[in-house]
Amino acid sequence: MAGANERRVALVIGNSVYRHADTLRNPVNDAKTIAAALTRLGFTGTKPRLNLDYDGLRKALQDFAHEADKSDMAVIYFAGHGIEVGGLNYLIPTDAELKHSRDVDYETTTLDQALNAVGGARQLRLIILDACRNNPFRARMMRDSGGTRSVGQGLRQIEPGNNVLVAYAAKHGTFALDGKGDNSLFAKALSDHIEKPGLEIAQLFREVRDDVLERTVNEQEPHIYGTLGREGIYLKGPVPVTEPAKPVLPEVAGTSAIAGETTPNGMHPLLLASIAGLGAAGLVLVVSQFIPSDVSQCSSADWSAIKETASLRALQNFAVDCQHSTYSILASEELEKQDKADWAQVEKMRTLNAYRGYVDRWKDQPAYQGKYLTRAEQAVDDLAFDKSKRLGTKAAIMDYMSRYPKGRNVEAARSELTRLGFVEVAVGAAKEKRWIEAGGGKKDGESFKDCANCPEMVVVPAGNFMMGSPQNEKGRGSDESPRHKVTIAKPFAVGKFEMTFAEWDACVNDGGCKYKPDDQGWGRRDRPVINVSWDDITEEYLPWLQKVTGKDYRLPTEAEWEYAARAGTRGRFSFAGGEADICQYANHADRSTDYSWKNASCSDGVGKQTAKVGSFKTNDWGLYDVYGNVWEWVQDCYIDSYKNAPSDGSTASATSDCRRVLRGGSWYVSPQVLRSAVRSRSTADNRYDGIGFRVARTLNHKS
Repeated sequence: MAGANERRVALVIGNSVYRHADTLRNPVNDAKTIAAALTRLGFTGTKPRLNLDYDGLRKALQDFAHEADKSDMAVIYFAGHGIEVGGLNYLIPTDAELKHSRDVDYETTTLDQALNAVGGARQLRLIILDACRNNPFRARMMRDSGGTRSVGQGLRQIEPGNNVLVAYAAKHGTFALDGKGDNSLFAKALSDHIEKPGLEIAQLFREVRDDVLERTVNEQEPHIYGTLGREGIYLKGPVPVTEPAKPVLPEVAGTSAIAGETTPNGMHPLLLASIAGLGAAGLVLVVSQFIPSDVSQCSSADWSAIKETASLRALQNFAVDCQHSTYSILASEELEKQDKADWAQVEKMRTLNAYRGYVDRWKDQPAYQGKYLTRAEQAVDDLAFDKSKRLGTKAAIMDYMSRYPKGRNVEAARSELTRLGFVEVAVGAAKEKRWIEAGGGKKDGESFKDCANCPEMVVVPAGNFMMGSPQNEKGRGSDESPRHKVTIAKPFAVGKFEMTFAEWDACVNDGGCKYKPDDQGWGRRDRPVINVSWDDITEEYLPWLQKVTGKDYRLPTEAEWEYAARAGTRGRFSFAGGEADICQYANHADRSTDYSWKNASCSDGVGKQTAKVGSFKTNDWGLYDVYGNVWEWVQDCYIDSYKNAPSDGSTASATSDCRRVLRGGSWYVSPQVLRSAVRSRSTADNRYDGIGFRVARTLNHKS
């Protein structure tokens, strides 16, 4: 633990998503794991910085240098690509292209800059580099360098001065391995040992080295460069050893209390009475000889009166009030007798009310808890569920779940609701869980699901709108004209959210989808599914969803998509504030294509990767992420003009060289590309980390 006045600071970086090299699986996870450990060790500034580009990496080091100047311990952890060129070590930002060896001077950050950043700390200056992975840029850098500079296999050995310690995940010139788990082998070993108390810093890294050597069969050897002074440095100090305190017996009126007294034979009076088979009454007589008279606050007359009443409440109160008297033993014995008799009677009746009555009588009592409470509570749970199941209604099952939210039959109750034709959905900004009837969809704006793993749908009302953009709209493209009226004659349903990894993975787990898309290390579950092509969707996911539900699921037409996104509006966006308010509605890049636009209200997390679906505000029809996050495939082939586009919301005629339409923009585009009318296109087999989809469903009177 950090000392009371010790200041510890850390900078944790994980670069996984390289724009001009393959994505690394582990660095983001590694950064999060090590950041959590450093936080527990008392370091501040540990929020992991993920997928930093050139500007972001340099700024992070610059800011950290100021923090380190005021600290006792300064630690930098970097996971990602690191290379050696011309005898110098470089840390690679995510936007580096490195076509030539000389480009390292302009597109990367040197290790020396990191060394300088920790230089101001008073006690520990530590850099940890899980960065010695195979250099993906090496082949083209060697080819294009003209032999002027050497390009190494891994990081070069160094001799840092100024009392700095540098830990490499792999010895100079060798590679660090990712392993098969969520963390690299080095990060896993480091996280296993870094919080162990009493490990001096040099010993800590020796433990890490031996672990990695063992797990890789001597293939990867971590190494430390630099030396520290004679004083031991601990990230977590040794656990202090203290002598166990001797029990101090209370003194009453100058005489040792009963806990310390013995009989003339050297035995404790309670033990002697037990051996003699005296029972509770005998214990009272023996014990009373060893308790001073002023401790006995309750008389035999009091006990006789309480016993005659046979009242549980009176016995409980007496046992509490007289706990320092000899008669508390008799009260406890009487309570135990009544408990046993009560349980025997309940077991004969075996009814829900009988078990509930026992729990009410014997739970949370001040002196004596019923010995059969666990069995009684289990019986109450089982019988209550059986009763709700016999009634066979949603109300009865929900009543059981509300009474026993942690009951042992809750999962069975959820299964019963599913069997009865209900599905669970999260409603509103608070994500309140509700069970609704599957296959709803008869009222405008109604939200429904057709199965537990199906997408949540929203009913879009019939109506008409002007598709495309007017000629004076800022940022418009020529393919957004001519603006024309489209009539949607019947309501249809569209996904409330972009399709998630959880929903796609349900198809994979059920055998309906063979393709499992990569999540880029950003996370699955409730993030929008990415790296799925139009072909993947129409050949695997949609056929599976149609088979599971028996409903007409499909991709929306381009006209349906724009109609639903606009939600009855006519402007550039479906919300009033335009670009000034777009950070409330969309995950997008916070700069324009010429890098001149920046909205101060956008957080650091915006425009760096996908966000969890539902993280931003909805449009007026309750649809999330119609702007930004991921481009969405629609059904249509792209046509460069609306001149012959259908006016009834149907799909445009197919073309011989069909490229499918994408709508809505994504996490990496600027605001003007998020307008309601913006169109893009791609080949049907394209898989990309900025493309996903949402589904539509045809409705009819039987839906």
